[in-house]
Parts: sequence; structure tokens; C-alpha cells
Amino acid sequence: DLNCKLLSKVNDYQKVWHDVMFHTTDFKECTDRHAKKGIAKYCRDTYDAINNTLDEADSSNNHWIVSFGDRTHGIKETLPIITKARRSALSLAPQPIVWLLNKGHHYKHLESYHRDIVKKGKEVPWSEKLSKVFWRGATTRGRLDYLAQWINYDDNHTDIAFSKVVRIAGFKREYVKSQYFREKQSLLEMNRYKYLLSIEGNDVATGLKWMLYSNSVVFMSRPTVATWAMEDLLVPFV
Repeated sequence: DLNCKLLSKVNDYQKVWHDVMFHTTDFKECTDRHAKKGIAKYCRDTYDAINNTLDEADSSNNHWIVSFGDRTHGIKETLPIITKARRSALSLAPQPIVWLLNKGHHYKHLESYHRDIVKKGKEVPWSEKLSKVFWRGATTRGRLDYLAQWINYDDNHTDIAFSKVVRIAGFKREYVKSQYFREKQSLLEMNRYKYLLSIEGNDVATGLKWMLYSNSVVFMSRPTVATWAMEDLLVPFV
């Protein structure tokens, strides 16, 4: 078995989250040992899911194969691996087991939108919204190529730009910041727009949940990745 003690020796956590077998108690140890690291969120959510499903006597001696992080390709298809995201269910390939993991990251905006905007009656009425397609986000995965096509399309109808530059260095980073970067906006500010663009990142688009909950219309391509929220089963034009 590979337990959480091994993870403390590796700086690049992305390289050790994949296809690792844990004993149930290892998840609790992982949460405590790596409290300030991203992996603790996955360990905590996995541990909670196990305890909410099985009683302590049933779960204490079990082992679980997990693949933490944003990876959706390259997961061993012959093993019952628990993961946060998978390729679309429309794929004919065998699929891993999707659990509600890293939920603090993926649902925090939905919770904030409900608590700070909906419950306080601050949603902008449709008739008062701006007739523009709006998007802000980070430079993950293939988003740079996508935005290069649309960022200067028509400022009267679109406001699309990066608000965070990650995984880009040197001259390219400076170029992106000068050409494709605009200030981040709050959820309330984004709610001023009739149309919200959702673009997949490392896996699913993190903001999709709150966008669907809002009183704006979401523009998006058919999802290629799905999490516990089953994004790939969304029905268009509903």
C-alpha cells in the first residue's frame, strides 16, 4: 500500500495524486498532515464520503484507489478508481468512479452567490442587465487559443478576457497580460450581464454551477468532462 506519508516527501503534488491506494485511516492522516496543502481537501472529502456512506466498522479495513487532481485522461480503465472528474459519459470507454471531491473549490462560488446575492435580493433583473457575453478566468488548458479568436470580436456585445495568468512564463506571459487581461469582477458585477460564457479549464469550468443558478443565460460548448454534478447531461436550450 502507498499511504499519505509518501506524499510529504514530494513537492510537486500533481505527480503523486494519481492511482494511489489508501487505507481508510490514511485519508484522515493525510488531512492532518497536509492541512495547508491542496491534497488535504481531497483527502478530507474522500474521508467524509466514506464515513457518510459506511459505518466505521464497515469502512475501517477497506482500501480505496484514488486519482486526485484535475486529470481525466490516462486513468487506468481496468481498475475501480475514485476521482473528481471523468470524460463525458457519452464516451464508450470505461469510466472511473466520480465522487464529490474538492467541493470547497468547485461549490464556493455557488454558495456565495446564494448567500450574498439571492438571499439578499441583489440579483439584477433581466430587463436591467447588459446585453453582452461576459467571461473572466484563468489561462488554463486551451483557453488562450479560444480567447485569441474572440477577445476583440465586438466590444459592444462581448467582454471576454483573462483575469488570472497561470502556467505561462516569460515573454508569452507578458504578452497575454498586455493583450488579453482585464480586471477580475465580483459575482454581483458579473450578474449585471445577460449572457455568461463558460469555458472548460483543467477539467470542468469551476464557475458553471453558480452561472446555471443565476438569472443569466449560460453560453457554453457541450461538456467534454463531468464531475459529481453530471455536467455532460445538461440539456441545451432549456
